[in-house]
Amino acid sequence: MARVYPTAAALTYRDYLALPASPRLELIDGLALAMAGPGRLHQAAVLSVAAQLYNQLLGKACRPYVAPFDVRLPKASEVEGEERNVLQPDVCVVCDRSKERERSLLGAPDFVLEVTSPSTSSRDHIGKRRLYEAAGVREYWLFDPDTRLLHLYRREGAGFGRPEVLLGIGVHALVSLEGVQIDFDLVEKPDGWREPTLDDVE
Repeated sequence: MARVYPTAAALTYRDYLALPASPRLELIDGLALAMAGPGRLHQAAVLSVAAQLYNQLLGKACRPYVAPFDVRLPKASEVEGEERNVLQPDVCVVCDRSKERERSLLGAPDFVLEVTSPSTSSRDHIGKRRLYEAAGVREYWLFDPDTRLLHLYRREGAGFGRPEVLLGIGVHALVSLEGVQIDFDLVEKPDGWREPTLDDVE
């Protein structure tokens, strides 16, 4: 990500709405950050995961969303419209429908999945994780489509516990959404990828 629109004052969601639509932006601690265009494997992963969630949540209260869709994470002192953290998670699910607004989600989703890339990995694992944790997200998954590594953060009390690091193959169940799971064998693999064997770790 590259920093854009430097300003002496922290931007709010109202300021954010007045910025140009391109490039895609996120607002972190009042700083507008440009987002790099996603690659093919990234998009394939987002579509596969979102389709699986959509099919499993049909007729239920919870609803999935995909980027670009603004998720506003207000702090206790911020009134609506003054939020300084506005993210666009690749995939998220919200069960409290009172958080839905016409153009955004106001408050923490229950589940967030970010598909990482070399240009976003650090921000996804550190900056965004911190914001999602503070906002009350119940479950935060990071998936690298090149290595197929999964980092699963789940809420334990006031914050996330230590991440579970897994290989993104097979079926993985969400603890935040009863009966919902993601089959990563349905997510496209990189050319030439093969499942690791015991020989690879000896």
